[in-house]
Amino acid sequence: MNATEVTAKLFVKEGGIPTSLSVTELMAKTKSITYSSDGSPTGTNILSSGPTDYTKDPSSSEADMKLVVLSRMYRAFAKVTVTVNSSVASGNFKLIDTKPVIMSNVPKATRLYDDDSTYPTISSPLSTNFYTEEIPVSGITLGDKEGVFYMAENIRGTGLATTAQEKNKKDMGPGAGGSLEGCTYLLVRGQYQYPLGGGAYSSPIDVEYKFYLGGDLVTDYNIYRDYHYKLTVNIAGPNSADLRVTITNGNVAVFDDVDNVENTVNFGEEK
Repeated sequence: MNATEVTAKLFVKEGGIPTSLSVTELMAKTKSITYSSDGSPTGTNILSSGPTDYTKDPSSSEADMKLVVLSRMYRAFAKVTVTVNSSVASGNFKLIDTKPVIMSNVPKATRLYDDDSTYPTISSPLSTNFYTEEIPVSGITLGDKEGVFYMAENIRGTGLATTAQEKNKKDMGPGAGGSLEGCTYLLVRGQYQYPLGGGAYSSPIDVEYKFYLGGDLVTDYNIYRDYHYKLTVNIAGPNSADLRVTITNGNVAVFDDVDNVENTVNFGEEK
């Protein structure tokens, strides 16, 4: 059994792979994704490709022909690598001990292939098709070790923001009325101490830095399969962070302009 057949069997029920499927039927095939307590998902080895159009030549005299198709296979997951650094004076900032970096609004299933349509659909409640709880990005230590997270594609579209600061605002999102519903975000959580002078510090305050992911830092909320999103978060203070994004796929490297993201401290819902 080849890799394509192994992947196909993940998307069909018992009884074997049908001899023919329409495009609509193919697009209805999905594979549920589950995450362990450390943020590791199932199914990261899934490969797939879109359908290949073929029309048999009616003038052919061959009753039975063997058709050979060469098609590029795509990973059904996006890879997100996260690094967190800090330019705050030593001892003034640290990541919290439990789940310091999490992802939320992560799709619960992947479809067989991408047809550029919005996916997954938004249902009520949102948790029908998305993990709205906190999924950890494990292995991160401040200024040292990066964390890796895998997720199914989340195609949400583009929003209305004109600056990076506006990307977190719910009336600037890609959904109806500027909604951010279903858009995947990264949350970095830590504790900050203000220097009081004379070697004294304030009691630690909890701080959170939220970043909505996508193809750029302003309007794009799409996370595509087979892409690698490299995120570097530089903590500059209790209400300031700089996010740098590099996005690559198998053929093209895209280097976004560096943006300074001045995020206010977020203690709850999107502003």
